[in-house]
Amino acid sequence: MKSNDIDSFWAKVDIKGLDECWPWKLSKSNEGYGRFSFGDRCVRAHRFAYQVSHGEIPNGLRVLHTCDNPTCCNPTHLWIGTDNDNCQDKIAKGRAKYPGARNPSRGDEHYSRIHPEKMARGERHGSRTKPESRRHGDNHPARLHPERMARGEANGSSKLTVAEVEQIKSLYRHERGSISKLSRMFGVSRKTILNIVTGKVWKDVQPIG
Repeated sequence: MKSNDIDSFWAKVDIKGLDECWPWKLSKSNEGYGRFSFGDRCVRAHRFAYQVSHGEIPNGLRVLHTCDNPTCCNPTHLWIGTDNDNCQDKIAKGRAKYPGARNPSRGDEHYSRIHPEKMARGERHGSRTKPESRRHGDNHPARLHPERMARGEANGSSKLTVAEVEQIKSLYRHERGSISKLSRMFGVSRKTILNIVTGKVWKDVQPIG
């Protein structure tokens, strides 16, 4: 990694006191981990912070948090361990819903399997019994009040920032990244990348260069 990549990384971290969490300020994964893009790579922010501060991460090991804050990039809050270490840490801190046991809400123990007669299906489903409650097409709130819809980074479910979308469009325009490669780089689905480069979403964002 280059020194300017490291400088760029720390500029995206909210650096606080030595013992405090240092939250990642930009885009995050579904699990809440920060994502840092540099060159043609996209990595988890806390792993980059560990590597910069402590050295290479041995193959097969995870970077874990003592603070249980997935956005935290404070090197003093990070340690490496195995998958088993991670599971034991969850159990010790009470974060495992069903420590030592399979989640009973799945498979044959799921409510829909135990009480299938209570599940609304077919003609009993709400879409059939109350079709007027299903707002589709021009009657959908997004069509009726488009000004109220949060778009781009303002949308709480957005996984990408404007800067990342600019980079995606630029890489695709200059044939430096395929749909699959860009999907892996930025940690989103191929459909998301396809929608971006074809202008179905993020229409107002222009590629760099």
